[in-house]
Amino acid sequence: ISRVTATTTSAPNFAYDYCLREDKLPDEALRGIDLSSLQIMINAAEPVRPDTFRRFRERFQHYGLQPEAYMVAYGLAENTLAVSLHGRQTLTVNKLLLQQGTLHVELAQQRNNNQIQLVSCGKPLERIELRIVDPDFRTDLGDNRIGEIWLDGESKCGGYWNRPDLSRETFQGTIANDRTGHGYLRTGDLGFLHEGELFVCGRVKDLIIVRGVNYYPQDIEAIVESVSPEIRKGCTTAFSVDVDGEARVVVVAEVKNERHLPSAAAIAFAIRTQYFIEPHTVAFVRRRSISKTTSGKISRSKVRETWLRGELPIIESHVSRGRDVGLELTGLRDRFRYVIELYNLTGREEFTIAELGVDSLTMVTLIGDIKDLLEEHGAGELADEVDVRLLQKLTIAQFFGLLDEAERDSQKPLEALRELLRILREEHEAHESECMRADAQLTFPTVWDDRPPMLVSNVLITGASGFFGAFLLASLLKRTSHTFYALVRATDPAHGKDRVRAALRRARIWTPALDAEIDSRVHILCGDLAADHLGLSLRQWEFLANHIQAICHNGALVNYVLNYDVLKPHNVDGTRELLRLAFTGPKKAFHLISSTFIFGWSTENVLSESDFNEKMAHLDFGYAQTKWVAEQLVLAAERKGLDVQIYRPALLSPSSGGAGSRDDIGIRLLAFMIRYGIAVKALNQVSFLPADIVADNVAAIFDLPRTAGHTFHITTDEYYNIMDVTRTMTQLYGYEFTYHDIPDFLKKMNAYCTRNDLLYPLLDFFNRSYGKIEAMQDKRYSNKRYRQAREEAGNVAGDPRLDTTVTFMVEYMLREGIVDKAGRQRAD
Repeated sequence: ISRVTATTTSAPNFAYDYCLREDKLPDEALRGIDLSSLQIMINAAEPVRPDTFRRFRERFQHYGLQPEAYMVAYGLAENTLAVSLHGRQTLTVNKLLLQQGTLHVELAQQRNNNQIQLVSCGKPLERIELRIVDPDFRTDLGDNRIGEIWLDGESKCGGYWNRPDLSRETFQGTIANDRTGHGYLRTGDLGFLHEGELFVCGRVKDLIIVRGVNYYPQDIEAIVESVSPEIRKGCTTAFSVDVDGEARVVVVAEVKNERHLPSAAAIAFAIRTQYFIEPHTVAFVRRRSISKTTSGKISRSKVRETWLRGELPIIESHVSRGRDVGLELTGLRDRFRYVIELYNLTGREEFTIAELGVDSLTMVTLIGDIKDLLEEHGAGELADEVDVRLLQKLTIAQFFGLLDEAERDSQKPLEALRELLRILREEHEAHESECMRADAQLTFPTVWDDRPPMLVSNVLITGASGFFGAFLLASLLKRTSHTFYALVRATDPAHGKDRVRAALRRARIWTPALDAEIDSRVHILCGDLAADHLGLSLRQWEFLANHIQAICHNGALVNYVLNYDVLKPHNVDGTRELLRLAFTGPKKAFHLISSTFIFGWSTENVLSESDFNEKMAHLDFGYAQTKWVAEQLVLAAERKGLDVQIYRPALLSPSSGGAGSRDDIGIRLLAFMIRYGIAVKALNQVSFLPADIVADNVAAIFDLPRTAGHTFHITTDEYYNIMDVTRTMTQLYGYEFTYHDIPDFLKKMNAYCTRNDLLYPLLDFFNRSYGKIEAMQDKRYSNKRYRQAREEAGNVAGDPRLDTTVTFMVEYMLREGIVDKAGRQRAD
């Protein structure tokens, strides 16, 4: 490459991994190497390991390799050859859920053992139709669902030579209810589409299924090779065999030296703690014992066949004696083994559960198990005092220390826990209050540039790749002539623009005309709200400071379980950094998308747009707290002379085009009610407004001259409650409900809700909040300024009728398979 100034090259992952080995390619051997001529450098032909991809890019950028030139691709001979290209994004997903066939992308979580990273294989090439299909039911799964990759297009081969039956099965796959007449190539690979990019998980035939859980062999193999330097890189395979009628995992690894074998116990322990399964057998074999294809890929099926025939030249093998090998847990510790294994703990760690980065699902499960344990010990009243906020404050050592005390004396730990909870609650409330007050202060210099304010033509926008952000950006493009600079987490500007386009497609508003506007008027800045200076370079920061006239801050991390400390970097520190930018260079306008959650559990009869909850009252969960602090920062900036407008949406619901979010609290709650046929009798005002209508109204107000009233409650003009919503569902769709008061509804929720329900991660949130929800049934929001601003702007859509909004919500849930049609699912 260096000698002939090559522009294009491709190799499998093991070749790039080879180039990272100091024993094979030391720094001295790279003197004089120049890779700057490369325009395309592809990693393909086998699963790409994120660590290899990252380390190769970091090492060889010092030798001229341009980051945008190095990419991941996917292809296969049956499609002659490429399918997708330009993959650079690394996605972090929940490992346990992935094994259960569910995709859960984890954003802004602390890195932990219950995560795995996958590298994108890029976007499908033009004229290639790529579908993700359930191989058993042959249904199109759409985006963010794991299934078999099916293809059609001009590059698809006609079939296999002289094998008509196999050709028909492989090359003429048909999708149920697909009337296009396509015959698809069934690739045999598992994967999913996310934001328009393809991610490959593994081979269907290589997938190891044990007790209904999916294990990807390449992940097990990567773990094994990381344990010992005595194992040859790229020479490990994992597969399943039948042992006494049950599928079990066998690992076979080639070793470098027959006289220096790795520790089989250490390998088994690493697989168990990092991938949650106990291998039945770990076997070591001589060099070149593992079968490979002509292109260097491991042939797992051939190795498995050789193993079953007893023909592998095994040096030594070790059969597991049970799960407890290497992990001695007894009594109550064993009851919480899943926490230790999920997050690879010893039980002695001094960091907190929040710092560990426990995901919401596991947090709720952990809370439930703790409460069950307390009730079994006759401390049901104490169980009511345990919640996610306080649990996140416990260190790992404190938690398991309490379990050990309970083992010795069943009453002593209850007293200790009661005292610990009291101390934690006092410390927690004092700590959060102190942090919030301190964080709400602007501490950086606020000296304006002498230049006068300029007309708005360039705007920095955050959150454009999110659910509401896609609608907001589209509306701003339609209603203004501004140029937008979008801050997006991305590997490069092209990837960032692809993420924005993917958000528009998810919002079901992408059109060629809008795409042309994105191309001409939207510029991508690769950054991160949670990073210093937004993750921007000094040159980018200075450019924005002097070039933009307004900031539209819509980005936030929305989560009702995580505490203030975890959400603060995104929701508070990000706002502060944007304000720092606003105070640098010429004077700017600042638009904040806030939330009515800044009032928390307020019981005031009427909350006006001039209320700011200065006393910080009724705020006891992280999201509300961080949004309150963010708004206080903006108000502090206003007092220093910044032009400010604040928008407080209530509940965003699926759009008029049928696009919604599974993460939305309203969708989660209504889906649960529909599934089990139970509803809550509550008078609380709910303001479901379609996301596209809210976005269009915000965009209409955006350029209005600033007046004394600059805070807007984006709520419905018509008052209605949750019972009005469910009764409308009954009228329009035939869903039947039995109604319960709030405490009884919570009992039903705890009895019926399972991990398969979207509502499950919010169980603790509702359990500790239902009394406060009940107490604020008389609370109402005034939206006088919002209505006046809409009238002043003109040409804006009014609030849809309730039955129209309900239709948007139910049709979205039906299309996404979140709920079934009436009568198909009921509680026992």
